[in-house]
Amino acid sequence: MKRIISVIAVCLMMVTSSFAQEQFRSHWFIQLQGGANHTIGEAKFQELLAPSAAISAGYHFSPVFGLRFGMNGGGAKGSVLDLSGLECMDFQTNYTFYHSTIGLDFMLDIVNIFANYKSTRIFNPYIFAGLGVDDAFFNYDALEYKELFAKDYLWEKHSLSPTAKAGLGVDVRLSDNLDLNLEANAAIFNDKFNSKAGSIVDIQLNALAGLTYKFCYAKIAPKVVEQAVKAAPKVVVEELVVEKPEQKVQESKQVVKNEAFKPYTDNIYFIIRQWDIRASELLKLEKLVALLKANPKTKLYIAGHADKTTGNSKLNQTISENRCEVILNYFLAEGISKDRIITQAYGDTANPYAEAEKNRLAICIVK
Repeated sequence: MKRIISVIAVCLMMVTSSFAQEQFRSHWFIQLQGGANHTIGEAKFQELLAPSAAISAGYHFSPVFGLRFGMNGGGAKGSVLDLSGLECMDFQTNYTFYHSTIGLDFMLDIVNIFANYKSTRIFNPYIFAGLGVDDAFFNYDALEYKELFAKDYLWEKHSLSPTAKAGLGVDVRLSDNLDLNLEANAAIFNDKFNSKAGSIVDIQLNALAGLTYKFCYAKIAPKVVEQAVKAAPKVVVEELVVEKPEQKVQESKQVVKNEAFKPYTDNIYFIIRQWDIRASELLKLEKLVALLKANPKTKLYIAGHADKTTGNSKLNQTISENRCEVILNYFLAEGISKDRIITQAYGDTANPYAEAEKNRLAICIVK
């Protein structure tokens, strides 16, 4: 068993380290959920349904691991057999009580274990397990029928119970910060939870839906960009030439000199809400690198933009900052000194083009 636990621990450490430089920022989140529960008993399923709700706050340490602390509860229902009916007929007596649980859950993202973290992934399923303490109260219905219960199990004011739960859920991405959350779990309590003598523990099934708000934006990781740039295939770029009146152009093309250099501008375009450098834009960046290396007295100006017709101003500002940063790190990885590069992120405050898709860009100027 110790060997198995050790192997699992090593595997989890390897998984975590493999994501250490991905485009992920550890962050806090809050959840509000509502739904229904079913406390397993002798009555029909629908007769033991009751409303439930939960509020939680948590922290995602990595794309894989997270912790969540919260409180959940609501109504709960039970059913007891009433043998006092006429003509010896059996009758079910249903009753309602209330409870609340405070607990801590360990969360494990399923997709990010086997696939690269992606901030724009729509569906993110996860599993979780946790421990807590439950307080049951308002058991007035059952107390009215106290003769139907075993005395050692029927409680009056409060019934405290340790509890454990496990379940699965999925976050459906609505925006960079907001997810729709769907969750199902099973929780166990001590056998006095529903005032009845049963089979060691009482079990409650929960189905919840709600919203998850994450206190972060996805942020580019410079080391990842640098590694990706170095691994990208190099594009062969022809040297730029200029004809001078006093001399004949040689057969081999002549590199533009500083004294004859004219400002050069190019646009690097991105996909909506993205900042990854596309293969179609690599040729432009290689030309800019060649210019900067051939003209060491020039500087590079990078202006990041985002389309104002999508998202909101805060999100678009972050997107434009990420576009500036990913291009900055490209040039740094190519050996261009940082003191030669000036960046400015405009968000959606300045859209240079009428077409929305053209405003998802970074403008690069060498002068």
